[in-house]
Amino acid sequence: MLFLPIKIFELFGLPLIVLIHEVYFIGLQLLIVQWILFSIENWYLCTLGKRRDLRFKFTSYLFNCRFLLNLTCIRFMIKNLIFDFGGVVIDIEPYKVGQSFTEMGVKHVDKVHESAVMRGLYLDYEKGLITSAEFRDGLREVSGLKLADEQIDKAWNSMIVRFPGTRFELVRQLKENYNVYLLSNTNEIHYQYFNKCMREHFGANRLEDFFTQCFYSHQMKMRKPDPEIFLKMIETAHIKPGECLYIDDLPENIEAARELGIHGIVHHPGEEINQYFVEGRIRD
Repeated sequence: MLFLPIKIFELFGLPLIVLIHEVYFIGLQLLIVQWILFSIENWYLCTLGKRRDLRFKFTSYLFNCRFLLNLTCIRFMIKNLIFDFGGVVIDIEPYKVGQSFTEMGVKHVDKVHESAVMRGLYLDYEKGLITSAEFRDGLREVSGLKLADEQIDKAWNSMIVRFPGTRFELVRQLKENYNVYLLSNTNEIHYQYFNKCMREHFGANRLEDFFTQCFYSHQMKMRKPDPEIFLKMIETAHIKPGECLYIDDLPENIEAARELGIHGIVHHPGEEINQYFVEGRIRD
């Protein structure tokens, strides 16, 4: 182990002295290790150059290393857990949307996708600035096909592939010791599908049954990584940034939260969020 255990003696007054010494020593070790990590990062990023895919993986890995070192000291301060949804609590595979539309007869899916991005269809829908009907009409226009509402919804929901029961059970356990929040960039079609899956898989009326409170971009009219959505969540939930631990699979979202004083972990899809916890609490 990197850190020395705190020694407890039976002599009056000595435990406090030893505790102060150990906290100081641990803090010094954290500074040394973080300096080493920063040095490695600067050297390695220069070596990687334009390899943005490797830069993304490496920087998020080092970011988590630095945070997990700090978590040793601050985990007792955490009262609130904030989870992203897709790629963290549930498994998503966005490429399947393109596959589904192709199977329905849409040609040149990549160009259709680019057109939808240029028109702001996805962002506007996630911010709740357009209705589901307007979103579907927009997709019909860029695809050039008169697809039925049901076809569009089925293709759009195809990216949502798994609702692992172990993760929802983890959320239940964590809720016994923390306030557990959900903060998700999503939209009305997906939201309705989430609740349908909750009823089918878990017998719950809606997704909100698992969390202390849920915050959805399309209902809040704002999305991550805009600082406003984090500020609104903090204000609505009446929580303090320094008492929050936020888990998201996108580094830019974690970085935005950090700027506001929220502690964060960049989660890698394919791994399990259970690794950060044990017996319903943050792991040492």
